[in-house]
Amino acid sequence: MQIGGDYPRPVMINGYACHNCDEVSAAKRGEDPSKVAEPFEPAVDFGGSLSGRQVAVAALAEPPALVDRYA
Repeated sequence: MQIGGDYPRPVMINGYACHNCDEVSAAKRGEDPSKVAEPFEPAVDFGGSLSGRQVAVAALAEPPALVDRYA
């Protein structure tokens, strides 16, 4: 069994030629697997001071200084 790859030969499901598991599941639902899926939209749309940020705030912060508790 192949994981994460295309089938060596396409399989026919509901009249659609499917090349991988994602296309098989779409064909079983009656959707045309050859159509390109729309890109994902963000789950949250930030506004105000958070709009337009591309880098996570935690990535910009400096790591906390190590404290020697036994000193």
